[in-house]
Amino acid sequence: MKRIFITLMIVAFATGSSLAQFAFEGGLCMPNLKIKAAGQSVSTSMLTAFNFGVLYDFSLGGKIFFEPGLAYEMAGCKVTQDPKIQYNLSTVDLQLDLLYKTGERCGKRFFFGLGINRINNLSGSYKVEKTKFTNDTSATIKIGSDGMINSGSLGMNLNVGYVFKRHFYARVKYIMGLENIQAHGDADNSMKPSAICVNLGFYISRCGQGGGRLPFGSYGPDHWKGVKKLRNSRRNTHRTPSLMGL
Repeated sequence: MKRIFITLMIVAFATGSSLAQFAFEGGLCMPNLKIKAAGQSVSTSMLTAFNFGVLYDFSLGGKIFFEPGLAYEMAGCKVTQDPKIQYNLSTVDLQLDLLYKTGERCGKRFFFGLGINRINNLSGSYKVEKTKFTNDTSATIKIGSDGMINSGSLGMNLNVGYVFKRHFYARVKYIMGLENIQAHGDADNSMKPSAICVNLGFYISRCGQGGGRLPFGSYGPDHWKGVKKLRNSRRNTHRTPSLMGL
């Protein structure tokens, strides 16, 4: 999966035109884990967490866009039945999204799409709440095949958003894990992650072709090429009378 992601990133840079844009994105996430223990579903609730990342957005033609990206996300859940446990996971999410965008570039437009994710678990911890008979306890979660949680899993996401003209945009994203992340788990003992994220983003590349204006009042390189050409044209105009006088 990592090799596929790197290959697609190289293709994106190689084929990207002036329509390509980098973007920073971040916001609120509400992760959860779907847990089964001994064949029984465990009652859980969402956490309140955050996510942030960077992506590369470019057109495949018309209104179809491809967005590879890399995001840091907090995952986990709260077990609401006894014993009450909170799981916290730190992950890096490699995402490959395909989007459809309405409207025109540099204008207000909606977008929606779906993608695949490689969810990489970096670290984790859990905390068991205090009861009448026990004290609260906490410990780190070992990641890997010899630990409690696998190092990675596949997932998919659905997302919809709106561009507020030029550079700013908002996105709502639903992430669903497709694989059991519990090490040595089975159909009766499993953990599958999910999350709902509400993000704000900012395109840092120039908005349009031919010297589109950048944020904070600066201009693209094509604009300055045009200014230089105009100055040279004016210089030649001023020199013309002196040449005619020779």
